[in-house]
Amino acid sequence: MIGYTRKIALLMLAGSPLIASAENANWLKEASSLLKNNEAEKAISILELEMENHAGELEYDFLLGQAALANNQPNLAVFALERAILSNPSQDGARYTLARAYAKLGEIKQAKKELLYIVKTSNNRRYKELSSNLADKLQQPNKAKYSFVVKSGIGNDSNANSATENESFLGFSLSKNSKATSSSTLMGQMTAGISYPLSRKINFNANADTFKLDYQDASFVNTSATSLGTGLSFKTNKNNQENLQAFARYVEVDEKKNSQQVGAQFTHKLSINRKHIISASLRGAQTKYADSFSVKNVNQISGGLQYQHKKRTKLKDFVGTSVTAIAGKDLPLESDSIYERTYVGAQAGLFIADHRGKVNIIANFNYMNSSYDANFFGKERAENSIGSTIKVDIKLHSKWKISPNISYTRNFSSVDLYDFERAQMNVALSYKII
Repeated sequence: MIGYTRKIALLMLAGSPLIASAENANWLKEASSLLKNNEAEKAISILELEMENHAGELEYDFLLGQAALANNQPNLAVFALERAILSNPSQDGARYTLARAYAKLGEIKQAKKELLYIVKTSNNRRYKELSSNLADKLQQPNKAKYSFVVKSGIGNDSNANSATENESFLGFSLSKNSKATSSSTLMGQMTAGISYPLSRKINFNANADTFKLDYQDASFVNTSATSLGTGLSFKTNKNNQENLQAFARYVEVDEKKNSQQVGAQFTHKLSINRKHIISASLRGAQTKYADSFSVKNVNQISGGLQYQHKKRTKLKDFVGTSVTAIAGKDLPLESDSIYERTYVGAQAGLFIADHRGKVNIIANFNYMNSSYDANFFGKERAENSIGSTIKVDIKLHSKWKISPNISYTRNFSSVDLYDFERAQMNVALSYKII
């Protein structure tokens, strides 16, 4: 009954002869400009002054709905956008924004209804794709969301064991395992995850991952790893989100037990607006090594701070940059260990994504300085590492994705054994089962 009454009211407003045209109005242009500059609240204050004269006009209602949604007022957005599509059923932009407002209110069934209407009736390819993607992502409240991804790839590594190219060290001839070895690679990976909403603001997450990397010409560094993680994410308000995760990881190299790790990480994410995001993280872990000189147990603590900026281009594609700073300490439990390390680093990144979600390009450049608190065979060990990575994700289908990537690392060390240059190239094909 309430929904029927609301429709009658909307029809009366939409058909009122007292409504004046808002086209080319200065106040409309000002409100639109404010919204584009992420000042939705100011835009709404201007639009509300004109509601009596212009409610029911498509341009007015659409802009008010967009501003209300951006200002976290989904109820106002729904009222304005329902009014817009009642008199303009073929207006895909208003209907798509209405679906987003419904989703914000938790009315998932109604949101999907609007999205599927666009998919079935629209001639606008962009809105059909956007609606189809959003409909796939929406889940009914209190329902678990599952994912299972299988990935395989081939590649080549010019320095598979991250070793020196020197023939000797401190007068000793180095074995094949201690010298840089080039090798082609085969990779396989399976990842499973579950996300379950405990409430509108709290989500439970769990994931499992198994990874295998075979070096065809350097089998002594063949690696397999299994990881488990679980945690909670909290959304305290529209701008803040916290994630707390516990994890465990088991690694084998050359079919021998190499290390096992347990730890936890806390991350706080602050969205200043749609363009600017700041994230801070704190991570603690303990790693137990099996057969690696004097390293047995290492306590590790690190922290990071990241700033991200993203915006839309005139073609509606996304362009973003990020800057990250990290610092950490590795503390072996054995006294006078040569592996006690303090490190600081930075990373700068760039990403480009087309609005259809078909292609993503990510480029990262990083630097790391590490110092060790004990001498290594009489030498004070210190290292500086620089590197870069370029990865391209190409969506072939709703479930298939191909990802070529290339990376380069140059490690400058005062100890020749750890001075190396490494290049990796790989192409992975992944399939999302759920």
